[in-house]
Amino acid sequence: IKRRTSSQNTIALQYLRETFSLDSRSLGLFRIGLGIVICYDLLALLPDIDAFFGPDGVYPAYISRWSFDCLVKRLWFRYVLFIINALLAVLLILGYYTRPVTILCWLMAVSLAHRNPLVMFLARDYALILFLMWGMFLPLGQNFSLDSLRKKTGPLITKTFSMGSVGFICSLMMIYLLSGWFKIHPSWNQDLSALNYVFNNKDFVTTAGVWLLQFPSLLKVLTWLTVFIERFGILLLLVPFNRNCIRYLLIIVFCVFHLSLWATTIVDWFALIMIIAWLALIPFKSAAVDINKNKWINGLAGAVLIFMMVCTYKNAEEFFLHTPKSPIFKAARIVGLDFPWRLFSPSPPLVRRHYYFNPPFDLNKKNYRWIFLLNNQTDALMPFLKNYLIRDWNKTNPYQSPITDAIIYSTEEKILP
Repeated sequence: IKRRTSSQNTIALQYLRETFSLDSRSLGLFRIGLGIVICYDLLALLPDIDAFFGPDGVYPAYISRWSFDCLVKRLWFRYVLFIINALLAVLLILGYYTRPVTILCWLMAVSLAHRNPLVMFLARDYALILFLMWGMFLPLGQNFSLDSLRKKTGPLITKTFSMGSVGFICSLMMIYLLSGWFKIHPSWNQDLSALNYVFNNKDFVTTAGVWLLQFPSLLKVLTWLTVFIERFGILLLLVPFNRNCIRYLLIIVFCVFHLSLWATTIVDWFALIMIIAWLALIPFKSAAVDINKNKWINGLAGAVLIFMMVCTYKNAEEFFLHTPKSPIFKAARIVGLDFPWRLFSPSPPLVRRHYYFNPPFDLNKKNYRWIFLLNNQTDALMPFLKNYLIRDWNKTNPYQSPITDAIIYSTEEKILP
């Protein structure tokens, strides 16, 4: 009996090692991708730094939960934080003092999101925060990094198995499983018209998405495939045979899936971040499994994983059983782990909100974050938006009579499939 139990334990441990291990070279590519995304995001935010993060912007600092911006409530300090964040992103790309730099990048991402949650707590921001967090527990600097060159032994090619790798893969699976099983609207499961709603929403559709509207039968197939891939495709990561072939297949399928989303909808860099996450699962050959035995790292990663699993359970309980929102999400919000992953769930947007301004402020040139800013507006926050638009209009129209007041009103348009 003892021999049988020992053999079963060995088989179970071997299964866990092979299923939840990550190649150090893949993690190096993953690290470089995260750093590039952070740099791009900072550059994209620069034109709107005054609007989104300035002391007289659309979201004042004093109502932020916490942020480094609250230390000095001046616009120049936000520029300093941007520069620090950019330098940290470059160090992350280079892989120099990788673990502490990853921790600082995660802190800066959470701080920036809390400074203006209306535009920074979007799916792409949550995904970036989530993967940076798990990166703190993984050997991201073991390959393709300055850290590996500084070591006498040089780059080490290994497969890492730890609570960090388990947490990373479980979190990746959780994103798809929640998004898939939360799609319970008839448009996803019965008449398969969900993508018709998405592509008829001018706030989120691209030219490619509009073009696909002329193929209604194809859209039904793509709607079904979307739900199937999210609900069941991701589970293939747990298959105990032909792991390398299955991982390559999943990487191709999900990368094509996200590239299709990127081409047809305005999801900005969420699709790219998810593709970068899949880079961490590339199964390179000739790598021995290295078990991380650091008790502190594994213990902390395990605690985070348990916390996330509890949040996932409470999230599902609230969605399906309509229970009150759990207080645990207040703690999760502080570290940016409270996103419910209800991407176009339970249904795609069925109405579209239009905003009208008098005088007519031009927001057509604004990016997708402005769309979310307007869609997330509340009566309490509307005066801040109005005051900013007035100041911005007077600043950009110096030869016209300054305005002192503005009228903002909205209407809702029902989206037809």
